[in-house]
Amino acid sequence: GDEPKRYKDYRDLLAKEKPEIVIIGSGTRQCFPDRAILTALLSKRIGVEVITCRPMRNFVARKSRPS
Repeated sequence: GDEPKRYKDYRDLLAKEKPEIVIIGSGTRQCFPDRAILTALLSKRIGVEVITCRPMRNFVARKSRPS
């Protein structure tokens, strides 16, 4: 279906989905997940990307484009 799968524990997700990369949107301030989570991902050779997600309205208000 169109509904995303939900997991209570990220380890279940990793075991079932076997992702090649995990992209984490941290909100308006960049912050990184706990070291144990990063270690679990990297030890399984899963790439990790942490990005800051800024609302599009910030760009519209400044009349600029996202970089």
